[in-house]
Amino acid sequence: MVYISNELIHNRKTLPIYMRNIHFVLMPIVNPDGYTYSYENDRLWRKNRVETSNNSCIGIDLNRNWNFDWYSENSGENCCSACYQGPTPNSELEIKAIIQFILNKLTKIKGFITLHSYGQAIVFPWAYTRDHIKDYEKLQNIATSMSLKIFKKTSNIYTVGPASTVLYRASGTSIDWMKGIANIRYVFALELRDTGANGFILPTCEIIPTGQEAFCAVSVLAKIVESDNQSKGTFCRSTHSLFSIILIIFYFN
Repeated sequence: MVYISNELIHNRKTLPIYMRNIHFVLMPIVNPDGYTYSYENDRLWRKNRVETSNNSCIGIDLNRNWNFDWYSENSGENCCSACYQGPTPNSELEIKAIIQFILNKLTKIKGFITLHSYGQAIVFPWAYTRDHIKDYEKLQNIATSMSLKIFKKTSNIYTVGPASTVLYRASGTSIDWMKGIANIRYVFALELRDTGANGFILPTCEIIPTGQEAFCAVSVLAKIVESDNQSKGTFCRSTHSLFSIILIIFYFN
């Protein structure tokens, strides 16, 4: 996310016009207490740090707490589970805040990308079922374009496809809510480097190329969003009419 921010701010003048025409909203960390705990105590901590009904088990998995097919696949009702989905859907303050922001800006939001690690994959809904989404071919083609651009930049290969088939079935995820409830047209999750050699403990030498790969995916989607609206004759460069792409980091896999 830092790499993407740097490109959008400090290298803005060198970016293609379609990148400068899109309004990007970056949410660098949506699990601040979980991040702090992972930094100070447990490097591989996944959940937030909210108290649960079990005093000895802390935290809720924010990527199982969204109100879309909540508590069905690969989520847990056990408070001690790493995938504990919470007592009710959308129960967590972090999720409530994002939902409020998304719904307030919904008419302007054309794309959503959430950055995770690891696995080197570009996935899209659905996560909860292996049934194909109605615009499967469109999303598959965009994910393929992202993967090809990444390969041209770093020679790294990213697998593409629905989250449920490339990764595993999971309920209450952000990408399914963004597509199924918010009805955002283009929704993707990037599982960044690597494929398991280092896993979550990525060497510092891979930070910049990983940022480059994420930026490749973002730029492909930006070009699609601009092209869509130019073809409809609705694109305007006025600041008040720019379309948004939401970039979010969930601090967990």
